[in-house]
Amino acid sequence: VISQRPHSRVHYSVLYRTLTLRNPVESLATCARLATAMDTALKTAAILSALTLCCAGNDTLSFSLIVSFGQEGFNSSGSVPAVDLALEHIKEQSVVGRYVLNYTTLRDSECNRGKSLDAFFREVHLSQPVKIAIIGCGCSVATEPVAEISHQWNISQVSFASALSTLSDRSRFKNFFRVYPTVDNFAFALLSTLEHYGWKRIVFLTQNENLFTMLVAGFQTLVRAVASNAINICCFEGTNITVLNRPFQNTTNPIPDIEDVLEENGNYRVLYLNSYSAVARHIICEAAKRNLTYPHYVWITFGWYPIQWWTQAVSKNTVNCTESQLQSFIENSRFILVRQFPTPDDESSITTAQISALEFDELYEERSPNSTFVQVTVGRLAYNAVWTLALALNRTMGMISRNDINETGCEEKGLEGALVPLHEFSYDNGLMGCVIRWSLEQTDFDGVTGRVKFDSFGTIVIQRIRILQYRKSTESGEVEIVRYGYVDKTSGFQFTYEDMESDQTVFPDGIPPDGTPSKIIHSFHPALVATYYILATLGICCAIGCLLFNFIFRKKKLIRLTSPKINYLIAVGAMLMYASVYIGVNSTTDQTLNHVRCILETWFYLMGYLLAVGSILAKMWRVYHIFHNPTPKKMNLTDCHLIIMVLLVAGVGAVLVVIRSATLHNPPSLVEDKEDSEGRTALGIMENYCVWQCYESLTAPFYLDVMIYIYLAVLEIVGIVLAFQTRKVKIPMLNDSKFVAALIYISSLILIVLLLITFVVSGYLNTISGVFYGGILILASCFLGLIFVPKIIRLYQDPDGEIFTASQNGTFQSGTVRAVLTLQRKEDDPLATLQKKIEEQGLVIQEKEKRIGELEQELSVSKNGVIHRADDEKSSPPLSERDL
Repeated sequence: VISQRPHSRVHYSVLYRTLTLRNPVESLATCARLATAMDTALKTAAILSALTLCCAGNDTLSFSLIVSFGQEGFNSSGSVPAVDLALEHIKEQSVVGRYVLNYTTLRDSECNRGKSLDAFFREVHLSQPVKIAIIGCGCSVATEPVAEISHQWNISQVSFASALSTLSDRSRFKNFFRVYPTVDNFAFALLSTLEHYGWKRIVFLTQNENLFTMLVAGFQTLVRAVASNAINICCFEGTNITVLNRPFQNTTNPIPDIEDVLEENGNYRVLYLNSYSAVARHIICEAAKRNLTYPHYVWITFGWYPIQWWTQAVSKNTVNCTESQLQSFIENSRFILVRQFPTPDDESSITTAQISALEFDELYEERSPNSTFVQVTVGRLAYNAVWTLALALNRTMGMISRNDINETGCEEKGLEGALVPLHEFSYDNGLMGCVIRWSLEQTDFDGVTGRVKFDSFGTIVIQRIRILQYRKSTESGEVEIVRYGYVDKTSGFQFTYEDMESDQTVFPDGIPPDGTPSKIIHSFHPALVATYYILATLGICCAIGCLLFNFIFRKKKLIRLTSPKINYLIAVGAMLMYASVYIGVNSTTDQTLNHVRCILETWFYLMGYLLAVGSILAKMWRVYHIFHNPTPKKMNLTDCHLIIMVLLVAGVGAVLVVIRSATLHNPPSLVEDKEDSEGRTALGIMENYCVWQCYESLTAPFYLDVMIYIYLAVLEIVGIVLAFQTRKVKIPMLNDSKFVAALIYISSLILIVLLLITFVVSGYLNTISGVFYGGILILASCFLGLIFVPKIIRLYQDPDGEIFTASQNGTFQSGTVRAVLTLQRKEDDPLATLQKKIEEQGLVIQEKEKRIGELEQELSVSKNGVIHRADDEKSSPPLSERDL
């Protein structure tokens, strides 16, 4: 009759139950409720069927079916047609023998704890016949309280829509089984998906329900464990993901609680709808108004939402958006769905129920009238749940017929009750309850979702978690669910694309950003780099020129007297300082290369400075040694002595730098570029402009920095003292005191400036680089200019270099003769013999001068009777160059 009246399918699910109820009175009452909508033929068929069942008696095994019609929670009412289809197939194949498996009254838990308990108590206390099991209760919130107490009535429970992880606690939920995987699998699948697309931050918009809050907590725990390497899984090592949770209590207007993450150009672009679909509609309505869609944003949600869930409440005016607005939003958002319940690899393969998954879908579509039930994606799971119960009862029937339950171990537990036929089951028969539970634990068959097998916690074992997407069909123009990838547990939860799928098919306009502000590392301005490259190159060329000049004219008296070997060190020091500019402005975005650059730069300019300053101080010390209190027996300072002094000065500085570098383990850090701090990309993502902080003194231990600066200050002070002590030496080319004093003043000023800008203008890359490397260029140029240029000019004026010994009045002071000649002799070994003779003559002259002084004194005493003491140096007439 029904097949001839397709318009009556709306009543099929209810009518089918009237054909198998054992209670004719309840059947007649059910049919009466349909009287206004059914024609005479249908009413007659239903009533006659119900009356026929009066003779069925004990051939019916009843279970309790509790689903959710909740408007605010999960609506699983669409599972009823799947349950009815399973019962029909079970009856056709006589899975439970002579029994007819059926449910009496469809209970609504409204996805509410209290309503669910009320439905359960009505089933076990106010309804007949005795229920041998429970299938339901529609959602995790409603399932939890019933699963915790159902074992008190020795009833086993099979759920098809409960993912709460706490339901795996066997100490609390003793008789609970589920063909729906735990939400823990979801956490791994989501993390793998985020890792695949390179998303490092996600925000959960969380409804304040236990299922959703525990999901976030579990995901955060997993992220922390993976980041700390407490869990070593393929593809996840070192994963560091920022998880932001925005909970809300108000399910009718959640927007005020999540306003901050729904801002345009926000910093969170990967948003997870962690709520029931009824609440999610309010959120996507607001998102549609703000145009928070692909490619600027990406939305992720559960794979168990009802079909066309975004339009179900529009007709009831529960959201302030039109159907076309929501439809357009879903079409353009490239929604990602994480479906943690299993799906067979081959949907055309025949299952234990003798149908394929595709055939089930066709039958389910036919038996899901939209006016009565909301079509759900868990229909396959509901079908599997009924088959799970039927096969467990079949297994129990076999043990009863053999009167053998030894393998169950139930008899050893000393439970009340006896092994009786299934239709004689009662709530106080603990033994039968134990046997049925054991039969459920042995479940292992091929269902329409793949293999159905429970683990030790009563949860289905799955290997793959499917990743799906809402896409607009190019053929029908409707939104369809496309299975494009999966996460395989056997391969370490690695994300894998399905055939013909790729990043391009999932995100045609590119993978959307996660909202993390990107760090754009700025380097030096090209003009600054080019300018300093040119100046440093010219400086190095000048230093090479000075080296060549010093080498070519090293035998000239003018050059010999200025210690040409020490001049080499000054030129090399200047070259190192120029080279440090080369290294410093050669910036890179790689942290390791920048670390190396910072270390080399510091060593180059500091060692170059110490070589140059140490050489100048050594030369000044020799001049001071020669002209301060000269005596014939005073020790001579050779170039070897001076080189040792220079190396000692540079070595002390090197030791300090080595100690400082040894305590500096952190590489250069990124700091905000204060010259240009931020901007935004074309997608509105904030760009933070950063620069590498290359001055190690900002991160090195403070006391070591102080020691280095004190050491440099001591060298500056020593130079000033030596310049002051030798200021009266009358040999122009031997005395560099004026030039050295100028160098000391200039270098002191530059060092102070460099020290200040390191701390004051940190973060201004081009400014600090311009001043810092400019100061190094100036300092190196001063060393070359003030040491070598005067000699070049004098040698140009006197190509023979012979006038270096003349003072301003053309004479030498007698007290300095031996020291000057000794210095000259050490610089020119081939003339040593001649110089030795000159030295000997000088000693004779000194003796003669002393004797003359004594005679003059005696003469003065004899004439005047008064002894006058005169200064030897002042009474001695100066020797001309010719006399010498």
